[in-house]
Amino acid sequence: KWLNGLAYKKVENLLHIDNYIPDIIIGHWASPLYFISKLKAIFPKVRTGLVLHQNPIFSNDMRILYDTLDAIGFRNNAIQESFECLYGKHDNEFICYSGVPEAYLSPVPKTFNSTISRFVYVGKLIELKRIENSIIALNRIYEGKDFHFDIVGDGVCRAELERLTDELNLNEKITFHGNVPRSKAQEIVSHAECFVMVSDHEAFGLVYLEAMAKGLITIATKGQGADGFIVDGNNGFLCPPKDVDALCEILRKVKSMNSDELYRMSSAALSTASEMTDRKVAEKYIESIISK
Repeated sequence: KWLNGLAYKKVENLLHIDNYIPDIIIGHWASPLYFISKLKAIFPKVRTGLVLHQNPIFSNDMRILYDTLDAIGFRNNAIQESFECLYGKHDNEFICYSGVPEAYLSPVPKTFNSTISRFVYVGKLIELKRIENSIIALNRIYEGKDFHFDIVGDGVCRAELERLTDELNLNEKITFHGNVPRSKAQEIVSHAECFVMVSDHEAFGLVYLEAMAKGLITIATKGQGADGFIVDGNNGFLCPPKDVDALCEILRKVKSMNSDELYRMSSAALSTASEMTDRKVAEKYIESIISK
């Protein structure tokens, strides 16, 4: 009710004051559908697009609004499949990824001289991210030695994760960096060899792509956002969420890979990231809205 009333009026008034006639109207999440439908009535020649960030729920009213869009985007394949199950396929669908700054790209793949031992995580320290599973799995596979895990970020689970680290006698193996500037986080990532984050839910997971841009072996969540750009066993690994045993098996594979195998995966990861810079995905985004 608020969106349809006061919020929409604010947008309409701003457009009227500036005598602004848009060529394209884009919204993210589901709620802007109401805005877009009203503005489409005012500007019938405008191109309209909406990008969904989570699985939709069915509503006949929403179905009517979705059908008026020129393009419908999805943050990952799983959201697209969920949408199609409820609303059927549309000819104007596209996947809307995020991109990495070109400056983040490593000029060359990483080189690996021995068994991987340097791991990193970047993100909020919250239950959703399941960081404790990574700690448990690393401790199990490396038997509490010959590895280091850098954890960058802060959050409500930090104290609990520090207690777990202490209980497992891993204080010398795990470093909690807390919140650091983005440039510092990128520096920490660049010194690592493997990025691991198998969380409960990731609509996209830009941190995966940022790690791949540095040539890291990347372990991501299976069945969610990373499925669209990580091919399991090729340019990274995909692991089911909440499955410590499955994560252990992947870490065992990573640990057993020789330097040539690691280099090939690092090269493939870097190649993927180079095709997903912020400029390239932005161009694809706009093209998808205009050309559909």
